[in-house]
Amino acid sequence: MGLDIKALPEDYAEVTGRAHSGETAWRSLELVLASGVACEVRTTVAPASLAASGLTALAERLRELGVTSFAVQQARAEGARPEFEADRPGWDDAFAELANKVGQMGWPQLAIRTAR
Repeated sequence: MGLDIKALPEDYAEVTGRAHSGETAWRSLELVLASGVACEVRTTVAPASLAASGLTALAERLRELGVTSFAVQQARAEGARPEFEADRPGWDDAFAELANKVGQMGWPQLAIRTAR
């Protein structure tokens, strides 16, 4: 099973534009973890997103909750809204640096998915 978590609960509404969306998403995560079903939590990161600026804090919170399988996905420019700036010069290197920081956290299972 896979579950997309876009941001910390307190930042979710800013990402989604919907009030209380963080509570709903994080409650879903808690239910999945409590069920014992194997789950990969995924976060897609774009250069102009809260996920980029808060990825380390997000990863730490996920680990604290008991997530053991995490995937960090680089946003692609194709199909993305222009404000995501997924084709920003230097984004590949910035994503690699973010992914490296998360990798140093010692995840039992970590997938890094680049856009290319």
